[in-house]
Order: sequence, then C-alpha cells, then structure tokens
Amino acid sequence: MKTRTVAVIMTILVCASVVHAGVSYTAVTKTRDAKGRSQQTSKMRAVVDGMNARIDFDSGKNGAVPRGGYLLTRDGAKTVFMVNTQEETYMKWDIDKLAGMAGSIMQMAGGMLNMSVTNHKNEKLLDEKGPTMMGVPTRHYKFLTRYGMEVNVMGFKQKSDVATEQEIWAGQGLADDATALWKRITSFKTGIEDIDKLIADEAGKVKGFPLRTIVKSTTTDQRGRKQTTETVTEVTDMKKLKPNPKIFVIPNTYTEEQMELPPGNSSAKGENNPAAAINGLLKSFGR
Repeated sequence: MKTRTVAVIMTILVCASVVHAGVSYTAVTKTRDAKGRSQQTSKMRAVVDGMNARIDFDSGKNGAVPRGGYLLTRDGAKTVFMVNTQEETYMKWDIDKLAGMAGSIMQMAGGMLNMSVTNHKNEKLLDEKGPTMMGVPTRHYKFLTRYGMEVNVMGFKQKSDVATEQEIWAGQGLADDATALWKRITSFKTGIEDIDKLIADEAGKVKGFPLRTIVKSTTTDQRGRKQTTETVTEVTDMKKLKPNPKIFVIPNTYTEEQMELPPGNSSAKGENNPAAAINGLLKSFGR
C-alpha cells in the first residue's frame, strides 16, 4: 500500500507542475484479472495550479471518497483534504502521519507483528524514445520488479513472491519544480526499514509524468497459488487553463471532522477511512 500511496501523490504533483498557468486532465483506469475479465473501470479529473490540486471522481467508485466528493490540496499534497459534499464536511489528512502509520502499528505490537522484504530486484528492460502524446515527447520504459514479502503475526508467517511488469510512456519537458516535488514526496518514510528501501529503489526510476501505464502484477503465495491483475491507466485529455481560485477553497459552511485511523485494521470498509481513500485513489494510477 505504501508504494502505491507515494505513486499517486507523485503523479498529482508532477501534473501540477506541467505548466505554471494551470492544467486540467482526465485519466481512465481499467483493471482486468488473469483471464482478461474486467474488474473495475474508473475515471478521475484533476485541476491543478502550482501547489494547488483538486481531484474529482466520476461516481465515487474509487472505494473511499463519498459519491460527489473530492480530494483537495493547497500545499503540494503535504496535506490533503477529503471533502464530503453530501454531508458538507471535510477531513484533513496528514500524509506524513499516514506514511508512518505502518511503522507505528508495528512498534505498538511489541514484536508480535513484523514485515520484511527480501530478494528485491529491479530490472530495466527498455528505455527508448517514445511517441508524441498529448502534444509532448515521451520516454518509453519497461521494468520488471521482483521481491519476496514475509509477514509474521504472533509467530504465524505468511510468505509471498511478487513480480510486477511495468510499461510506461512518460511525458518529457516538464517544469523544473516538478523535480523538486518528486524528491520531496519520495523522501517519506514508513518506519519499516525493508519497505523504505523498496520505496527508495522504486522512486526516481522514471523521468517525466506517466501519460500511459500498463502494470501487470502477479503474487504467488507459499502454496504456489497465483493471483494476477493487469491495470491500464491513460491520460485521455489534458489542457492548459487558468482555474478559478474558488475551486480550491472549501465552503465556509462545511464543518471539519477529525482523521481517525482504526488501530490494526488496514481493510476498514468505512468510506471516510483516509488510508483506504488514498489507497483507492492510487488504484486509478495502476500502482
């Protein structure tokens, strides 16, 4: 989840830096299982202007943000607000605290919960000039990432092997501040040494903003059972604009709710669970 979390926030920030005058873009994500059957299709629209960004979803099917709601940041995603237009409320999410949540849970568990990553290998299969997309040149990448994951809960161990194939067409020629934003976001720490090493190795391997990605991930458990998913994400529309500053302002009639993180529950079903919401948003980028 942590790798996916950093990926989505980086994508939002890079897009926010495409042009200083502001930009609007739409991205469509389609997920299929090993037999090619469609599991989920989602669409999101983002309006970004410098460090400001607002992300609306087609029908709230990302699994966390309520129908008609949106995500909002005014500081380059260091802080994100989930705005619930139905209940006229908003919730502030501290991304640094969310990132360190896993490490905090393990510390509170007092050794009863441990997680480790082994045999991490990241191979670049292709790095070549790509076609022009959305009016900008692209770089075409292919990567193969493999690693083992072991989770130990009160002496019960679960092992799995993960293999991820990534094909990426990344738009080039972005503003200089995009690089600074990437570096700031990829510096976050979960507090779990092996996970932090994995994130550090993954971050920075692609130069530019992903305009199209194909991610095929296969997880094999200790019994040899495999689960494969393929996620295709594509930016279908991108245009320059000068957004109305009001879209980055939460109505003053809305009331604030406090961020709550259910202890020890990473699969909470509540719509307003911030960890689940960010994870759901990340799925729209196939990471």
